Amino acid sequence: MKKTLLIAMFLGATLGYAQINNGDFEAGNNPPTFNTNYPEGFGTYTHDIVNTGWNGRTSHDQPGDSLMRLDGRNDSTQGNLVWGQNVNVNPNTNYDFSFWIDPRTGSTAHVEVFVDGVSQGDFIFTPTGAWQNQPVNFTTGGAVTNINLEIRQVNSGLATDFNLDDLELITVIEPCLVDSDFDAQVNRNTCEWEFTALSAPSNGSTQIVGYFWEFGDGATSTDPNPVHYYSKNGVYTVCLTTYAINAQGDCCSDKKCIEIEVSCEIGPCDISGDFTIKKTDNCSFQFTRNISTNGRVIGYHWDFGDGTTSNDPNPLHTFGGTGTYTVCLKVLAIDGKGQCCTYEVCDEVIIEEDCCTGPQARIIKQNTPVNSRTREAHTQDLELFPNPNNGSLRINIGNVAEKPRVGSVHIFDSSGQLFTDLSKQATLEQGSRELILNTTALPAGLYILNIEVNGKTYKKKFIKQ
Repeated sequence: MKKTLLIAMFLGATLGYAQINNGDFEAGNNPPTFNTNYPEGFGTYTHDIVNTGWNGRTSHDQPGDSLMRLDGRNDSTQGNLVWGQNVNVNPNTNYDFSFWIDPRTGSTAHVEVFVDGVSQGDFIFTPTGAWQNQPVNFTTGGAVTNINLEIRQVNSGLATDFNLDDLELITVIEPCLVDSDFDAQVNRNTCEWEFTALSAPSNGSTQIVGYFWEFGDGATSTDPNPVHYYSKNGVYTVCLTTYAINAQGDCCSDKKCIEIEVSCEIGPCDISGDFTIKKTDNCSFQFTRNISTNGRVIGYHWDFGDGTTSNDPNPLHTFGGTGTYTVCLKVLAIDGKGQCCTYEVCDEVIIEEDCCTGPQARIIKQNTPVNSRTREAHTQDLELFPNPNNGSLRINIGNVAEKPRVGSVHIFDSSGQLFTDLSKQATLEQGSRELILNTTALPAGLYILNIEVNGKTYKKKFIKQ
């Protein structure tokens, strides 16, 4: 449902004020208010500011007032600038430039309009016994504050004379119009619903200023791309209202609703995963979760190691300057019995240069787990130690099975490519719950251990020094 101001609904567009100086030529040429290649005066290839033009025509809107009478150029080698002016404008603004032309009897006026040297179209006028209007619409760029506006003659030779009058440049205020749209996807790893706003303004004058989500269970959000957790299965009506304003400050909104079906089978928590870090600008970083669980995620808590925190699923954070920061993500979930469980993973970010020094500020190490620790209340997981290691990595499997049976053991590099298969080393002595892997052949770096225990696969990160 679209909502906007009545004036925009009924009128469609509101016009601003004229910005052309002496567009009616009443001030003549003294002082000159426009540029032209045509010399002033009588005779061929000239322009004159007069009260009566060709065909005995008086000015367009006020008989007896001034107009420009133009004696067309003799050949194509002569200058073709009929009229030109440097005009102050606003960035990202739509304009209508218009002018009136009356060709001399037996003549054809063929002109072309330019904005900062870029053609906006050419136009041909033949005698009709009356003035003829020509509008030209264009939109300024994002940093443009003045333009060179020109009318040039295309044809030349005999019978190319015409009258010109009442040039206007008018700001076009487009109505405030916005289309609300969004995408909804369920994250099968966590049973979270991820919503992405796809709303768009309907014209260049309208800008989106806010969002309001209704998830159908009483919860709401103003984030552009929220993540929502439903506590119960069922069918929910999700609505997004998008709010916008136009250049005149008029507001409008549009609302879109869809139905989603929440169906999530909750089992043991078994939370695992990590997060990625991507540098966006100097000391700003995008943190993106990569979490999997058979339970239902209730929330996230980020600690950036600089005294600040966030509960956003995928926050953007800016560090204050150089230093080493331990960033930790804690995940809170519930299992099928409603018991709460937590999981925590930490990475280290080292910023070598001062963020304030500009583009030289950079991150030199990221996504490196600091002892890759997990803290769980009602979950079970592998324990790796020491981490980092110098050639011997111990894996405590006792937490995941009373009588563990180890299957395949694969080592992947940090890009996710298989580095080596250590399955032949995966032999447990009778009664033992600890597996020791020889990692001396691994170059120093970050690795991912993928190990199968009693038919279930576990993933853990470790560092080889």
